[in-house]
Amino acid sequence: MKKHNIRRWVLLTVWFLIAVILQHTLLSNSNGSFISLNLPLFFPVFAGILAGPTGGLMAGIILGLFQDILLGKYIGLNILCFGLTGFVAGRLALNVYKETYLVPVLSMLAGTVFYQVCYLFGMFIIGVGAPNWWSWCVYVFFMALGNAILAPFIYVPVYHSFASGWLSSTNLDGS
Repeated sequence: MKKHNIRRWVLLTVWFLIAVILQHTLLSNSNGSFISLNLPLFFPVFAGILAGPTGGLMAGIILGLFQDILLGKYIGLNILCFGLTGFVAGRLALNVYKETYLVPVLSMLAGTVFYQVCYLFGMFIIGVGAPNWWSWCVYVFFMALGNAILAPFIYVPVYHSFASGWLSSTNLDGS
């Protein structure tokens, strides 16, 4: 019988918690910075790239549920947006050579825009007022740019760790 790699899930959970805490403390939009990042969005996008559409969907659902519970606003909207973003990233990356630096950059660029459009669409459905169109476009552009610039620096160690490091899906007994 095969044993599952527990350290993989513990490490992913710790990184996930750090990303969410950083996102809602140091990197929140209330600090007046022009460029904003969305660190939690890296999880479903990279899970989609590395584990396929189902992995991206599951990572997005778990992340969205946690953020919905943490923030307590619009329960279900983050689940839907993060889940769809991870799924779409996984579908688009099925036949892509994953070892190139261009994959995470373009995936995060497109994933950020897709997530923000999905979130805005969800806000319209809920009935929340629409933001200023120009300021929203500028906000999304700089968030996507910031995420795309940061993507290769996060993706390369994550990819190598998934391939043969702590995040690989090998068994504890090495088989």
